Amino acid sequence: MAKAEVMKSAAAQLDTAERSEELELLPIQVTPVQKVNGGKPMLQRDKLQQCLSYSEPQPQWRCSPNLLSTDNTTSDLARFLAKSQLVTGGLTKFDDKPENYLSWKATFQSTIADLGLTASEEVNLLIKWLGPESSEHARRVKAVNIRHPSAGLGMIWTRLQECYGSTEAIERALFSRIENFPKLSSKEPHKLRELSDLLLELEAAKLNGYLNG
Repeated sequence: MAKAEVMKSAAAQLDTAERSEELELLPIQVTPVQKVNGGKPMLQRDKLQQCLSYSEPQPQWRCSPNLLSTDNTTSDLARFLAKSQLVTGGLTKFDDKPENYLSWKATFQSTIADLGLTASEEVNLLIKWLGPESSEHARRVKAVNIRHPSAGLGMIWTRLQECYGSTEAIERALFSRIENFPKLSSKEPHKLRELSDLLLELEAAKLNGYLNG
């Protein structure tokens, strides 16, 4: 009986020893937190520092091509409106007087130079800022060249040059003003200033080659 108990006790000790060896051979499971810390358990202060230093990835915003196109369109529209205001504020109607045509033409062309107008748009703008008589010339030429606005625009400028910008037209207008100038009197000193201004116009036209004599 004692021998059986001794054998049983030895077997139990052997089984306990084998189980201890198996536990020593089992791989140690490392948690994700331990992997970050080199496989070592993290202390509470290390965990707190890791939580504080963690930040979520920020989303990356990209501009849509449609949004860029809308911005460009808005910018172009703003520029066009600004230039349109410059046109409205910088132009005056032509008074159908040949002696004033060349200065009016220079102002008109310099004002619209950077607008990038089409031929049709320039024709319409011309008609708007010409005088009663000159605008009728432009309307008739436009009607004849309705399908060819570029040709019509060139013909309008040619017609205006013939009627108002030629040497003969300017000379005839200036001498007509001199011939029809009223007689002077001591009670109308402003008329003397008007005659003086007219003579200055004649002198300027002569120096610029618009008068033959």
